[in-house]
Amino acid sequence: VNLVDELEMVDQVVFVSFQEERLKIIHELRPQRDENGKFIYKVALLFIRVPDDFIQRAKTLEAAEVHLRYDACSLKRVEAIHEEGMKSLAWFGSPKVMKKDGTIKYLDVFNEDENMYQCVLNTGVQQMCVNRPKRLMNMIESQTLPPFGALAQILAEVGAVDTSKENDNRAEINVKAEQLVEEFLEPVCDSVEIASTILSETIGKDRR
Repeated sequence: VNLVDELEMVDQVVFVSFQEERLKIIHELRPQRDENGKFIYKVALLFIRVPDDFIQRAKTLEAAEVHLRYDACSLKRVEAIHEEGMKSLAWFGSPKVMKKDGTIKYLDVFNEDENMYQCVLNTGVQQMCVNRPKRLMNMIESQTLPPFGALAQILAEVGAVDTSKENDNRAEINVKAEQLVEEFLEPVCDSVEIASTILSETIGKDRR
């Protein structure tokens, strides 16, 4: 907690644990609340096996998020989390655990391919903690914003930028893209940070 304070990262950090007592300590150490009465120092309750009262336990803890094992996510459970105003996350086990799952539970689960990620995302879960983040990012990227070259072309067609200049207008395109995100993407995103992350990851790469 002290390190989070020192780095001024309270808005970027969620304290996560399987043990509710440990999460209670966070709120005891930092009891500050925002204007809506919610804890500023956010905690998330983590589950492997999901008990029937998992929502009530998270509410009692005043958790900001509930994190479920990837194969414990379901439409009903994720919807229940969101109905209580909490965020959801699906977490995948370590490579060793995933390999074991692929041996005794599921076929090819260790590969963590795009089909598997999409299957979990279809439950409506908002976040995922995976072993192959680049693969997940590429999948999300292909479903959201176009590559840099295509983005530049779209902006040129709507007259947002002048691509006739000799330079590649990257800075100008980035500014215009940010404006488009603010106008069109942010209102439909669960989080402005999600839109900003997707944008920066997409146009930050050297694409032509």
